[in-house]
Amino acid sequence: MVFYYRLRTTSQQGQNIHFIHFSFDDYSAYISKTLKINFNPNSPYKCCDIKPCLGFLHQDTIKGYDFFGFCDIDVIFGNIAKIYTDQLLSNSNVLSTHPLVISGHFTLLRNTRRYHEAFRAIKGWEELLERPHHIALDENRFTRVFLGKSRLRFAANHLPWINPYWWGRVFVERHSTILAPWPWHDGRLEHPVLWRWKDGSLTNERDGDREFLYLHFMNFKSSRYLPKNGGDEEGGLGRLVNVVSMDWRRAATEGFAISPGGIHPVEEQATAVPA
Repeated sequence: MVFYYRLRTTSQQGQNIHFIHFSFDDYSAYISKTLKINFNPNSPYKCCDIKPCLGFLHQDTIKGYDFFGFCDIDVIFGNIAKIYTDQLLSNSNVLSTHPLVISGHFTLLRNTRRYHEAFRAIKGWEELLERPHHIALDENRFTRVFLGKSRLRFAANHLPWINPYWWGRVFVERHSTILAPWPWHDGRLEHPVLWRWKDGSLTNERDGDREFLYLHFMNFKSSRYLPKNGGDEEGGLGRLVNVVSMDWRRAATEGFAISPGGIHPVEEQATAVPA
């Protein structure tokens, strides 16, 4: 995993994490030059809109890999290879963790020129990227490249030879974003809020040994996208002074628990938001 990061160093860095220093202004200038547009965002959040372009922008970085992708930084991954198996990947070109939309918090694409430049299939992509504010280009307009507009959804599902981007699509709900306004995989409206990570395995208190691809913190840290009738524990992380209450090296070796009370040793099992 690669971060293009405004700071030069960080002490909390695993072996599979790489940081490449880029100031925000320099990175914006690099995008402008490489895409031949005027990329002048009014906030760093606009950078989410360039996710469809990342394969093109960073071809040298991803050279030698079968797939590239993008994700949000408020996620904890489980055992990716156990769910995205070699057999699944060999028959896939694009994998999203939602059934009807490209998932901005984790999507994989085959590492070929076709998918590096898939963003060019977005009508008016230059003008959309030149808008200074965030427009969710990754989840809205980019989705249409692979699923078509609603009126073309049948063709995309049953006549894939019409469009090369309709081949090898895996759009499956992976139940990564808890407290979202749709049922859990078992049909219940209540979602599990106590999770555990150990040796790369991500599980929760309700689903036994079932492993999950990743956990997205969006609704743990903020109530912005929650239904209005949400409970007290929703958005708890946003009210904590210290979200992580254990050393990351200990967490890597012993595992950790995740709840609205933060990231903490498994034995503490905190499930409630501190007062």
